[in-house]
Amino acid sequence: MDNNTDMICKQCGGAFTGRKRKFCSEGCRDKYSDNTRKHKKRCKNCSVIFMAKNKNQKFCSIKCAADNSQNKTKVKECDSCGKNFNGKVRQKYCSEECKYLHYKNRNFINKKCNYCGIYLNHYQKNFCSKQCANNSIKKHSCICGYCKRNFTGRKGRPNKFCSRDCFHNALGCNPKQYKYDTYLSDASSVKRAKHYGVRYEKIEPLKVFERDEWKCGICGSYVNHSLSYPDTMSASIDHIIPLSKGGSHTYKNVQCSHLSCNLIKRNKVD
Repeated sequence: MDNNTDMICKQCGGAFTGRKRKFCSEGCRDKYSDNTRKHKKRCKNCSVIFMAKNKNQKFCSIKCAADNSQNKTKVKECDSCGKNFNGKVRQKYCSEECKYLHYKNRNFINKKCNYCGIYLNHYQKNFCSKQCANNSIKKHSCICGYCKRNFTGRKGRPNKFCSRDCFHNALGCNPKQYKYDTYLSDASSVKRAKHYGVRYEKIEPLKVFERDEWKCGICGSYVNHSLSYPDTMSASIDHIIPLSKGGSHTYKNVQCSHLSCNLIKRNKVD
């Protein structure tokens, strides 16, 4: 099938045959595009007359636009000597000498170390050394909330308790129990039990571990109580009958197990 048709060129008006298009050649197409650019302007950077593509075009090329933005200046006041000068957008000083004098005469000459009082050689520093910076941290005098003993707070802020033992005694809990209640909270298990519609109760992990004498109910080996999550050999709570299989979240249905054994078992019933 022949797709050639007779057409008339939009630029020269001559007849030509071929596939459907508007111009007979690339030269006619370029001439037509040049003639449609009716915006004759003068470049603001190089002052060359050019045909603009639109009314808002101010430069003849991208290079001229970039050069104009770099050389753009306005009247400013020097931050050092106070004289007016014609400077660029981010320029603050009228000369390099003014810039040097400004930094030299800045207030760092009369600035002292906040701890030892030695004169500093840099205006941005507050201490002459790291040792002075560490020694300057204010130690707060505090009273323990449990034993009422005076002690010095750490890290520049007051503390409520003088030791970890006083903290646990104030909470009224066993340090081991607090540790496992923190890392092995049964909130997620209670939420899952509600989702599956099975019975649940509040479970303290330490009671389960001591009841099972720190023996894994899956592999039968000893569980080291000194290890904690996320160690794979640390203690964890395992449901004998998984909650997804109808098991309950109660003391009768839970046992002590290694974390790795619990993860390998998943929702299987032994």
